Amino acid sequence: MTIFHPRIITRCFTSISGLIRLLRAAVLCSVIPGFLVLSGTSFIQPVQAQDNAAASAETDTRMFDIPAGPLDSALDRFARTAGVNLTYDPALISNRVTRGLSGRHDVSAGLMLLLAGNNIEVIRQPGGGYTLHKIPATRNPAADGKAVLPTMTVKADSLKQGTAEEGYRVSNISGIGLWGERSLRDTPYSMSVVPSDLIENINAQNMGQIFKMNPLTQEPPIQNFTGVPMVVMRGFYSSNPVYDGIPLALGNGSAVSVIEIDRVEILGGTSGFLYGGGRVGGAINYVTKSPTSVPLRRLTFGNYGGTQFYGHADISGKFDDRGRFGYRANLLYQGGDTAIGEPVKQKVANIVLDGHLTDTLYADVKYTYNDYSKEATQPTFNSVIERTGVDTSKRYSPKWASNDLESHKAYTSLRWDPSKYFTLRSAFFYQHTNMRTNQIYLNEQANRTFIPRMLNAPWEKHENYGGYIYLDTRFSTFAVDHKLTLGYSSTYYEYFLRGNGFVLRSGTSLSLNEVKNLSEPDWGASFGKGTVSSPWIDQYNNVLIGDDITFNDQL
Repeated sequence: MTIFHPRIITRCFTSISGLIRLLRAAVLCSVIPGFLVLSGTSFIQPVQAQDNAAASAETDTRMFDIPAGPLDSALDRFARTAGVNLTYDPALISNRVTRGLSGRHDVSAGLMLLLAGNNIEVIRQPGGGYTLHKIPATRNPAADGKAVLPTMTVKADSLKQGTAEEGYRVSNISGIGLWGERSLRDTPYSMSVVPSDLIENINAQNMGQIFKMNPLTQEPPIQNFTGVPMVVMRGFYSSNPVYDGIPLALGNGSAVSVIEIDRVEILGGTSGFLYGGGRVGGAINYVTKSPTSVPLRRLTFGNYGGTQFYGHADISGKFDDRGRFGYRANLLYQGGDTAIGEPVKQKVANIVLDGHLTDTLYADVKYTYNDYSKEATQPTFNSVIERTGVDTSKRYSPKWASNDLESHKAYTSLRWDPSKYFTLRSAFFYQHTNMRTNQIYLNEQANRTFIPRMLNAPWEKHENYGGYIYLDTRFSTFAVDHKLTLGYSSTYYEYFLRGNGFVLRSGTSLSLNEVKNLSEPDWGASFGKGTVSSPWIDQYNNVLIGDDITFNDQL
């Protein structure tokens, strides 16, 4: 049962179509002095709706920011934003949830997307507005155990983003700084998004293959022992990555596996206001995978070059019929030799759980385990007189030049919407990494020989912490709408090493082909021993405030 104030009744009579709609509903109505009680029917008439709003619903687009959650509150928010009337039986949407709606959409297409998966059909009324009905069993394949979506007209704004058919173009970003998901067109920064389809279709082994294709970044060197690309933007290294909107103080120890990444959002230019200091040329935000609303069962076998065969399983879905709790698991095993004969082995497990704990509270938990090792790692050429003299299709390193890494990452986020005026968002990230490396560096001499410098770093530990908490408040000053966000973010990085750290040895002059047979030097009896100490700590603390101001649909 829904009760309306007389002011809403008065507004219904401001147009002939509103009067007709009210008379139709009167069959189910009883009048109480000062109130109108609709028995068994909900009728949402937004206070800001104009007389011609319904008539132009088919052609107007609106910017929506409706989070996933209970369908009843989402429909109320949709009606207020779109300025349209919605009529339905409250029992129809009871205990139902929605994936939410974000970005700019046509009103009709946006409503269809909001209702997707709930077996609800939308009927547009001749005088404007929409009526919601349950799809009859005779037209509902779900009655035979098959899933069904409501009939809808697909338009450009409602297509899946980043597909190959659409040229890998996207219209929304997951967030930027203290702001949550928003339209890419309404983001006042130089942004480029690498979608999941592009990452999968080029069979990317690491993110370096992606960055060399992007117009905002140069082809980066990849750290042998972490897989972290040292991305160069506008002449500066971007070595401080961002994970799901959480900035990290330093990239060391932040092992990146492609299978955990859903998309990469690249911001070109200064970003101190958004993420704090340390990112002069730009910021790289790795958006990790989340549970899907429809079941996903994907098994992929492939080759990264040479005999590097791999198997990748991607499994996702919902635990319950109401779609409140979801899961996703990505598992990868890789083994074999690279194209130049470097033995590689990698095991990755990425597990994600999420759920609507209450109608207004959403939370998720993500965990990633990465075990990576490589032998006979190609030497690093510090100085080369004539680059054409180095055949990069060959391996020049002995087998003892190797590196190993073991990483554990845990991430959790929470979103609470106690009312339409307030939203609380928070997230926390932790990564613990153990790694060791044994690397050869070559300096070319005038006689075309090379002097090797051999570095051996024993097992060392890296710890990264990061988190934020943001409070969004929505209000209006006269005809101007505001979304004011207050927040705090913090990042902390600590590096631990054993004893005196790495040991460096120099060899005699060798030809390039002789480097492959170089014997491992004596690193000393004390190598890898001694107490563990922390010689390096990085920390950033940021207090943030921002106001997202909307004057109208165009400004």
